[in-house]
Amino acid sequence: KKTIDELVSSSVIVRRTERRGSGVVLFDKEQETYFILTCLHILNPEGPYVLQIEDEENIYGKAILSKIDPGQDLALLTMIGVLPHYFQGKVAEELPLGAYGMGVGYPAPEKIMLVEGRVAVTPFPAENGTRLIEANINPGESGGGFFLFRRGVPHLGGLMEGYYNTQNFRQAGVLVNNQAIKNFLKDTSLADDYL
Repeated sequence: KKTIDELVSSSVIVRRTERRGSGVVLFDKEQETYFILTCLHILNPEGPYVLQIEDEENIYGKAILSKIDPGQDLALLTMIGVLPHYFQGKVAEELPLGAYGMGVGYPAPEKIMLVEGRVAVTPFPAENGTRLIEANINPGESGGGFFLFRRGVPHLGGLMEGYYNTQNFRQAGVLVNNQAIKNFLKDTSLADDYL
């Protein structure tokens, strides 16, 4: 229960007017700066990228866009101010097929959801390093972290996204996977803390 509480408390709502998604709070210990890792598609493409950061009970203030990777659908926001909690683990070294994990996101305002699933063993025609997970991802949960557990310790396996298959009209969950996140963070000040 303590581990789940820590994951929940390191997850936030990223809000830009009518758009809303989830994000994972990261912390640069050397610079004492908080960041939010999320999916780019939940942000307003026209900007400005000043977003409200909140959770079920609190509004923490604003964050500004500091880095994007449109090809991997990743965005890194710099928090203006402080947050009470942050993810203290590492980005997962691998994302094995069949591995069990848990995601944290906000499918509706003031409603946090835990999503259980496994890294799918079924083929998936995804691009850009995404990986299917056997779990439904609802709007608002996009950008939330999906965590794998190694000996009880959570590792960030990816960021959740919803994928709508127009051929069979089914929605599935996919991940912007660990390798994409590692490549995204490797030239940032967060590399020492999370890679």
